[in-house]
Amino acid sequence: MSQLELVNATVRFGALVALNGVSLQAQGPAKLGLIGPNGAGKTTLLSALTGFVSLSEGQVLLDGEDITALDVQGRVKRGVMRSFQTARLLEDESVRTNVLLGCNPIPGPGSFRQLFGTIGYRRWNKKAQERADEVEDLFGISDIRDARVSELPSAQRRFVELARVLVSEPKILLLDEPAAGLDHGERRQLEEVLHRIADDYSTLLILVEHDVMVVRNVCEQIFVLAEGSLLSQGPTDQVLSEPAVVDAYFGGAAHA
Repeated sequence: MSQLELVNATVRFGALVALNGVSLQAQGPAKLGLIGPNGAGKTTLLSALTGFVSLSEGQVLLDGEDITALDVQGRVKRGVMRSFQTARLLEDESVRTNVLLGCNPIPGPGSFRQLFGTIGYRRWNKKAQERADEVEDLFGISDIRDARVSELPSAQRRFVELARVLVSEPKILLLDEPAAGLDHGERRQLEEVLHRIADDYSTLLILVEHDVMVVRNVCEQIFVLAEGSLLSQGPTDQVLSEPAVVDAYFGGAAHA
């Protein structure tokens, strides 16, 4: 079980306050959502949790330990991983090569052992290959593992990126709009995978997503940001029905 906590977090970019004293606590395994209108601070919050953005004020705690000063790699080593709105892949490499890149955070041998092919390295490599097989099966990309990433449609590229993140065995996985660009059938496939990530891999999953149906179908609880502040939190259906959330997230059209 993992616990991630943000305490009075503020992020400023010059005169712009992107996050304003946000506090939230998430404990896994669980499937949690983070929603809000454009410019609410959702991606900034993910970046603050994962070390891509430094806090101006406040703390990030992992299982009670203050990790505010840790950089991205320091947090990755502790099992905190994220995806991005746009897949960042090696275009000229195969699906399998891209997925295996995610194995780097798994403790393994140094370059000397790799060079001379010790038993320790062979064991580590076997584990990495087995883990890659497992996540490729989960995302339904096993049959294209030898294909070059540049040849893939957007949905398969998204699944390759998610597989690369999951192969590192994260304790906490933060996803930034994973359903973007997917059609109805692909979104349903994604929902099934997200349930399995949390339930089968005992992962704390935090999902930033604009597609409210994906949020409803996946997330047990949600946090709502508006103008850099935490507007509401709680069970998904309950929070989505709150008038303040409806006004902030959906606008006047929602009342119809």
